[in-house]
Amino acid sequence: MIEQFREQFREALKEFRVEIAENPTLLSLLDPFYGMLDANVYQNWKNAFDMRYVEVGNLIKAMGAREDTDVLNELAVDFIGEGYDCAASRDFDEGRVQSQLNLLEAITEGKMETLIQVMKSGENDNNGAEREEP
Repeated sequence: MIEQFREQFREALKEFRVEIAENPTLLSLLDPFYGMLDANVYQNWKNAFDMRYVEVGNLIKAMGAREDTDVLNELAVDFIGEGYDCAASRDFDEGRVQSQLNLLEAITEGKMETLIQVMKSGENDNNGAEREEP
């Protein structure tokens, strides 16, 4: 499953590189995925105790805890098996984590339309901003 995620993420980066670069929220959401894409990048973050290292561990923990998707559970097991850490952290907004989990699942399953929707909507409440209720 991990190779499927990595292959699909590389494809998304190629296909949507301009759109991703132009969307600061999406760029921020995808930032920890680069460490998940490349174990050497992750190891550098770990050695420096970079906040992205903590974020990856938090995401892996959240993937494993998600009861509604086998894809994320399997992905979490694969990352742990590859030596990635799995640790919950309260340092991250739950809305941001949920958005990242949704992106991880969409990327892994090759559902790029979800990625496109996020980019086009421009409305992500994962940046800590309050959202108005309807």
